[in-house]
Amino acid sequence: MPQGYLASTPQEAKVGAQKLASPVVVKAQVLVAGRGKAGGIRFADTPDDAEKVAFAILGSKIKGERVTKLLIEKKLNIAHEMYVGLVVDRPAKCYTLLASQAGGVDIEDVAQKTPEKMIRRSLEPGRALEGFQARELAQSLGYKGNQSWNLAPS
Repeated sequence: MPQGYLASTPQEAKVGAQKLASPVVVKAQVLVAGRGKAGGIRFADTPDDAEKVAFAILGSKIKGERVTKLLIEKKLNIAHEMYVGLVVDRPAKCYTLLASQAGGVDIEDVAQKTPEKMIRRSLEPGRALEGFQARELAQSLGYKGNQSWNLAPS
């Protein structure tokens, strides 16, 4: 997970980018899928660029949702992307941890067209994710030995 800062103004986005001292990703914080394709995820090489991008995104609407918060994250060179999310499963009255090696872009399409690529684990409300559960999930994602321990320490 990259280091990041929450911003509500273009000036806060600039300060966050200055603290990260590297190119950043400016991400709209809205409860909709497809933010990137809708223009809600953009890159900025400098703090001034981050401020300009934040100015453009804040107050805009993405799929009907007004953007009031941004996440300013350090831009990483990504070798492989995966998806991990936590959702509320109301009928089962629990949380469900979703994960996939197929990445985060178009994860809804992955779930619909190739559901076998989605890993689902029910979690008990009020309990933290246990180390053994995190290691089992890591192994289901293809991590082995020390990799799964590094991703999910005891």
